[in-house]
Amino acid sequence: MTDPALLLANVQQRLDRFTRHGNAEVVAGEDALHDLLALIQVSIVGDRIAADGVQACAWLAWYRYLATGSAAARAHAVDLFRQLARVRPDLVPPEASLETEESSHEVFENARQVLQIGVSTQDSELVGDAVRVLTELAELSDRRSQPFVHASLGGALLELFDLTGVPELLDRAIDALVIAEPTPQTRGALGAALLRRGDPRGAEVLRVLQEELDPREPIAVAARADLTAVLRRRAEDLEPGTPDWISSMIDLASAQQLPLGHPGTDDSAVIATYTALVDGMEEPAQLRGELLLMLALQLRKRYEAILDFVDVTKAIGRAWEAVPLLPEDRRWRAFGFLSRVLVERAHIRRSTIDAAEAARLVQDIPQESVQYGIALTKLFEFSSDPQHLAESEHVLLAALQEELSDDDRSVAWSALGDTYLFQKRLDESIDAQRRAVALAKEPGYRAKAAGHLATALAEHTADGHDEQVAVLNSAIEEAPPGIRATLIVTLAEAHRVRGSAECLELYRASAHDPALSSFGRVYAAHMWGWVASSQGDIDDAVTAYRLAVELLQLVAWRGLWRADQQRELARLNGLAPEAAAAALRAEQPRLALELLERGRSVLWAQLLDMSPMTPDPVAGTLPDAAVVQARMELADRLGEVQRSLPEIEQPVVVVNIGRSRCDAILLPSFEVVPLDTTFVEVSEQVHALQAIRASGGLASYAAAQETVVGVLEFAWHKIVRPVLDRMDADRLWWCPTGPASLLPLHAAGDYRDTGESALDRVVSSYASSLSSLSGNETGGGKGMLVVGASDLPGVAEEVEAVAARFPGCTKLVGSGATVERVREEITRHARVHIACHGKQNLRDPSQSHLALHDGPLTVTSLLDLRVSADFAFLSACEASMSTTLPDESIHLAAAVRYAGFREVIATLWRMDDSAGPAVASSVYASRESPAQALHEAVNHLRAAMPYEPAAWAPFIHIGP
Repeated sequence: MTDPALLLANVQQRLDRFTRHGNAEVVAGEDALHDLLALIQVSIVGDRIAADGVQACAWLAWYRYLATGSAAARAHAVDLFRQLARVRPDLVPPEASLETEESSHEVFENARQVLQIGVSTQDSELVGDAVRVLTELAELSDRRSQPFVHASLGGALLELFDLTGVPELLDRAIDALVIAEPTPQTRGALGAALLRRGDPRGAEVLRVLQEELDPREPIAVAARADLTAVLRRRAEDLEPGTPDWISSMIDLASAQQLPLGHPGTDDSAVIATYTALVDGMEEPAQLRGELLLMLALQLRKRYEAILDFVDVTKAIGRAWEAVPLLPEDRRWRAFGFLSRVLVERAHIRRSTIDAAEAARLVQDIPQESVQYGIALTKLFEFSSDPQHLAESEHVLLAALQEELSDDDRSVAWSALGDTYLFQKRLDESIDAQRRAVALAKEPGYRAKAAGHLATALAEHTADGHDEQVAVLNSAIEEAPPGIRATLIVTLAEAHRVRGSAECLELYRASAHDPALSSFGRVYAAHMWGWVASSQGDIDDAVTAYRLAVELLQLVAWRGLWRADQQRELARLNGLAPEAAAAALRAEQPRLALELLERGRSVLWAQLLDMSPMTPDPVAGTLPDAAVVQARMELADRLGEVQRSLPEIEQPVVVVNIGRSRCDAILLPSFEVVPLDTTFVEVSEQVHALQAIRASGGLASYAAAQETVVGVLEFAWHKIVRPVLDRMDADRLWWCPTGPASLLPLHAAGDYRDTGESALDRVVSSYASSLSSLSGNETGGGKGMLVVGASDLPGVAEEVEAVAARFPGCTKLVGSGATVERVREEITRHARVHIACHGKQNLRDPSQSHLALHDGPLTVTSLLDLRVSADFAFLSACEASMSTTLPDESIHLAAAVRYAGFREVIATLWRMDDSAGPAVASSVYASRESPAQALHEAVNHLRAAMPYEPAAWAPFIHIGP
């Protein structure tokens, strides 16, 4: 840049920014020096001096001296002012006039050095010496120099007053600062001096100064510190709860507040003031309610700045505390705030309850129609109820017809775009999000809408990825921390789709980012591991997967409704087996087992710490919000419980089916047997079994048998025989993962060719995890409980046959087999036999149930039973299937097992009506252990029905 006018304008801009805001960087940086030298070159050419250019340069050099204390900068400024004095002495300022007089300058400079030493050493005598010299200089200086000298004198007098407390010094300081040049520094000193004298004008001076200055600047920080210190002392001198104390505390809180995002923000101080205020007053009630709401707002603001989730919970609690104190016509503000924070918490914690409450609170508030639409869309994300989405679209379209601010209109368009995206109306979604981005004035709103636009672009076509990346990069620059974290994951996804290596570092950073939701961090760590593994960096992949598994506990945190836990875990199903596959690739079988142990059966592992949250049959389908709040606080205190790898002595086969590789790990030797199959192949066999389940086995009985034979042959050749050929055992436990958990490994065999089978070589049991093989000591209950609650053929005969073998047993049949009675009797007995309909709920596994006389005995309703019993026989269809969450083993057999029964017999799929009674009769007639007895019973049935494997293959034994 060589245009003198542009160079001059640039320097003048720097001078203006410094004098207005006190920002030292604009005059002290390298860019400022570059601008200074460039302007000098065009302003002093030979004997020709451009006065306006030299004046600007001299001031810039002078301000550099003030900002840095550099002697070279001061000398440069003095030289420039001397040159300016040759052509335009009237443009030389008073402080420069003083500097150009060598003797005065030396005296002034010595006085300032003495003052600096005195202040740093807290030596009142040295500060007093400086005051005397500066006082003499002020009296001797000419009219133009006086404001400059008085500024230094006023500051020195204020320092001396702070050291000695002599009132006269404070009065003199104020007199000097009133005369001084009104720079930000002198105005700050004047405001502080007035406050020290108790003059209320000081607070006003400092408030105005804070409004004018960048809050990050030292002058503004000092002004704020002076103001808050005086206000705090004033409040401390008053009786808490009195009107004057309340007024002073409100003033203090107001003085402490800064806009969101400023590094100088001390939200904790503001929150502490508001907390002391609301806890120290009772009346007036409405004012206390308003202040509680302000406290809630500050807590949310601090969460947005530092992302401590505890603040969200506290904000909700304080807002609820405010509601009854506010007049009814003012409560809508509290409800609107609560709805917004609950939507945030629903997003972070993946909570249906929070989303439902957020919608309910603003449903009938016209001013919050946009928020109602947002809450409904969030609720749909969890419920998949199309009515929620339809109502959201209707509400948002109506709201857009009303008068809204640009930011509110932006939020409404973005929310509407989300409803279109869920409906796959991609063109409309993209259009709505573009409108949202264009309208948003607040950076956070704009960044959030840009993120939603990027998601819609990714869904639209592959061609949209370049624009998606550009949109995301722009949004990330201005997004607040929480939104930025989500945008970075979306950017990583965009780079991965494009095949860009940049995705790896983005995933890695996101996995460690506390600003991201727990699910987001687990997903990022999972993808980091996947990408690293695909690039051949297996050590990095193992590191990533270990982090993902560690974070998995936070996704299904203990305060969450069980249906929400299951939904979130289902989205991450297969993580633990893939993590184990990476560890096996790194030749670390023990680590593989540890990852499986920690990453599977997560929900069951929590039962020792906290009973599950269940729907309230009286209040509705969801627990009360206050109960949720209490459980969340308790869960946060409990933290994460990690399981170590138990010592295993018996022969156990862990079948790990990952997407990248499949293996069997043999215990206790830790030998790894690679399996010649894939995740897809195993899944296809499971789907074949599910097809039989879907038709009930009635569409084609012969075809069903043929399907089962094919599945058994696949399991034999691909999984079971390679394992048995490496083990010398006639008894073992299968611990399968992923889709393999749905295969009848115990019955695998080549029944059409060689006739070899697992049933001929080994007695099999199953374990959902290695830790499930320990514990459940027998004791407590006594006797046998027999339950029959079905009109299925043979149930009555089965019940009578079992009861006949156990004289004196408790028998509940027909109308006597109620849910409460069965639950009550289960806790009193050592053995239980239940014959009834069984139903697997694929959408919500925890609602799978046994059909009793008056209703379902669900997995959920079994979870709070605490028994110590020997054995349970579930003669019911599908008692041990969990197709949605195979790694969680959420089915009736597992629920009974975790309720305290040491051993359980159940079925993998719908059994033949005659098979159940036959197997039960054989098991109870045997003197062998339940596992051995079942093995013999199934072999007897197989011998009687060799061509009907669907009848005898589903029976399994679970337990040690």
